[in-house]
Amino acid sequence: MARKHRQAVCATIPDSYLKNLELKSIQQYIKGGDRLLDVGCGNGYTCYWIREHIDVSVKGIDFSEEMIRVAQSMLSSQEKIEFQVESVTDLSSPDECFDVVLSERCLINLCSWEEQMRAMDQICRVLKKGGLFIMAEAFSEPLDNLNELRCLVGLPSIRQKWHNIYINEQSLLLFAEKNFYLKSIDNYSSLYYILTRVVSPKIGEMEKKHTGYQDPINYVASLLPSTGNYGPQKTIVLEKK
Repeated sequence: MARKHRQAVCATIPDSYLKNLELKSIQQYIKGGDRLLDVGCGNGYTCYWIREHIDVSVKGIDFSEEMIRVAQSMLSSQEKIEFQVESVTDLSSPDECFDVVLSERCLINLCSWEEQMRAMDQICRVLKKGGLFIMAEAFSEPLDNLNELRCLVGLPSIRQKWHNIYINEQSLLLFAEKNFYLKSIDNYSSLYYILTRVVSPKIGEMEKKHTGYQDPINYVASLLPSTGNYGPQKTIVLEKK
């Protein structure tokens, strides 16, 4: 993936409109002066985007050596960014050293719920008291809701990719309550998913047209305010107790 897409946004997500919605959701919880850790940073796209919009210092880690090489290839001496090959389940940073930890579709790539919990314990350890854990992840309940809508119009269910384990929101909140307060849940992608994964493909099927991520309806959908709980991708923000 890193070799094919290099620094492109599609290295980690093929839908650029959805990625932009995700970035806007993340941005509102980060303030100037924060020290931020991006776990599963991939090619560093989000790290550089955040630095471009907010004056923060950023550390990006990823398990993939190739992704980190790509991320490092864009560094300049002026950047307050560093990258390191590292696993989210075994963080090398000392206790309570970050104001914000961002997980952008990282935990869903771990092999089990047990590994996801281990990663969250590590994230809690490196967060300062009052620090924010921004989870821009994919969740199972809204995927089920979305598939119910697809079923109503005769479309097949969307299945999780083989390497993903979507997070159960209720299990997450129960696990997190010992160390975190729930600060916010942003269902930023709900209406976008309804329009682009239900309405657009159904119309395409009826008109025998191919639909894709760059269709005009995707652009229009990205401009509209969201509603409901139909978007698997959402942002849950937890504040360390």
